[in-house]
Amino acid sequence: MNQRAWAIKLGSGGSAVDFCERHSIVGVGWADVSPEVVMQGDREELWKHLREVYPRDEVSDRTIGSSAGQLFRFARECSVGDYILYYDPPKKWVRVCRVASACSFRDFDAADATDIWYFRRVEYPLDPIPILDFYGGLKGKLLGPRMSFWELNASYDIIDALV
Repeated sequence: MNQRAWAIKLGSGGSAVDFCERHSIVGVGWADVSPEVVMQGDREELWKHLREVYPRDEVSDRTIGSSAGQLFRFARECSVGDYILYYDPPKKWVRVCRVASACSFRDFDAADATDIWYFRRVEYPLDPIPILDFYGGLKGKLLGPRMSFWELNASYDIIDALV
């Protein structure tokens, strides 16, 4: 099995980082999206479901397509053993995580309003790395995209060497 490397944004400006670190997880929002569709449906079913949840006057088809792809990759393409990186803007550091579980829908800490509902348990094989000291070849791939979850193409071996 080929391992992969991914990046995730944990809330606007890192607003969900503390919640995720407290629970040793990474995740995405989507509280109103059916776990059955996310975990068992194909991309087209997920797209249709998101379109039902978010009517046309609220969200464009293009945004729905992008969101469906990101949620599908997080839930179905990311695997145990893959690396996930995230940037913590307030602390100005990068965390490298190793995925330790399948995707699940949050059933804990329901009183906390943090918008992390689909999650994966993670392990932290490294201490946080200050962004100024982070490997330059990955820095742009981590800080540049305007998505919630994306693949860091051809970066697994580099991250594995860092670990």
